[in-house]
Amino acid sequence: MKNYIRRVEKHYDSKSYRHYVSQQKLPMWKLVNRLKWGFIQEFLPESKNALILDAGGGWGKWTVPLARKYNKVILNDISQEALNIARNRLKKEGLLDRVAIKKEDIRKLAYPAKYFDFILCEGDTVSITPEPKKAVKELARVMKVDGVLCAALSNYYCSLFYVMQKEGLKACEKFLKTKSVIEEGIEFKSFKPEEIRNVFRRYGLKILKLVTIDFKHYLLPMLAGGRYDDRSLSNAQFFRRFINLERRLSQSPVTSYLGGNIQVAAKKL
Repeated sequence: MKNYIRRVEKHYDSKSYRHYVSQQKLPMWKLVNRLKWGFIQEFLPESKNALILDAGGGWGKWTVPLARKYNKVILNDISQEALNIARNRLKKEGLLDRVAIKKEDIRKLAYPAKYFDFILCEGDTVSITPEPKKAVKELARVMKVDGVLCAALSNYYCSLFYVMQKEGLKACEKFLKTKSVIEEGIEFKSFKPEEIRNVFRRYGLKILKLVTIDFKHYLLPMLAGGRYDDRSLSNAQFFRRFINLERRLSQSPVTSYLGGNIQVAAKKL
C-alpha cells in the first residue's frame, strides 16, 4: 500500500500544473465546476468564522473561493507540488493569511475529533484512496456535530459504461468484479448511490442530498452528430441551455445513473 501511495503522490506531483492550466482554459471544466460549486454553496456555513477543511484540495480550486468567504480554511493534499501551486495562487489573491496548507493523507488527519464546521472533499480524493471507507470514517471523526461534509465520488454506473465503450467486454467483466478503473497506474474506485448511503450511515452521517452531475460525455455526442466536441460549450447561449439540461437530468432517478460524479452532502449526527 505504501508503494501505491507514493505512486499516487508522484502522479499528482507531475500532473498538477497541467490539470491547473487545463481547468482554466477548457469549457468542459467551466461546466463541471459551475455545477459543483452550485451544489457546494447550498451547504456552506453562514458564519465567516466557521472552520473549513478542503480535504484533498490539490492546487486550491475550491480553496480560493472558500478563503474569500471564510476567515480560516485548512487545505491538505498528498501532493506537495499541488500544494505549491495552491500557495502561489493564494498569495496572488491576497488570501494566504486565511489558509493553512498541510501535506497529509486524509485517512489519518492531524486534528482532534469534532473540529471542523464544514468539510469539502472534491475531485477524485475518496475514489483514489486505497481505503475509501477509512477515509470517510476519518472525515466524519474530525467534523463537529451538525457539521456538513460535501464530497464527490466516481459513479459506478457511469464508470461501467465508460469501460464498456472504451475497452470492450473483457474489461467490462473485470470491472464488474473490481468496480475500479485504472488510468495511468492509478486506481479510481467507483460507488453505487446505495453504497454511499450505507457507508455514510455507518459513520454517523445523515445524507442531506445526493445527486449525480456531469452528463457531457453522453449529451454532447447526441447534440453534435455522434462526436464528442466540447467546443460548443464556448458559446454562451449554448452553455446556459446545456447547464440547465444537466441540472434537470441530475434530479431524475433514471438519468442520474449516467452522471460521472456523485455529489453528496451529509450532516454529522
